[in-house]
Amino acid sequence: RSTPLYSSAASDVYKRQSKGCVIGNVGLTHGHAWPSQEVMNSELLVMGHEHPALSFRDRLDKLHSEPCWLRVPMIEHERYDKVPEKLIVMPAFGELAGRTMNREPLKGLGPLLRNGLADLAKARVETLEGLDFGELGSLIDLRL
Repeated sequence: RSTPLYSSAASDVYKRQSKGCVIGNVGLTHGHAWPSQEVMNSELLVMGHEHPALSFRDRLDKLHSEPCWLRVPMIEHERYDKVPEKLIVMPAFGELAGRTMNREPLKGLGPLLRNGLADLAKARVETLEGLDFGELGSLIDLRL
């Protein structure tokens, strides 16, 4: 390709298709497009795009929002012959991005979460510091 983005990237930068790639037994995809079957054949799938955040209100009714990781069980789907057992959804690592995930309806933005290939209610929610908040389905409109 000869687009400004591709031509301006350093020669040692790897560029991948939107369908993702596989490194070892891990599939990697951005999350805005359907991954390839090769990516879905992986043992583990790692995805960005959603930028999940856990939102909660404290005793003074102040709203807090924290970036979080999601560890989500995958669900078989007619689109794929095989799917990974688990999906890891990466948080945003900047302050300006992040999407509250613990609000109804439990849906995502990308095709995998939007079309039911992952059980969001059973997703484990983990903060950047490693604190496990439990399953997403039990954290709807959380108040602490």
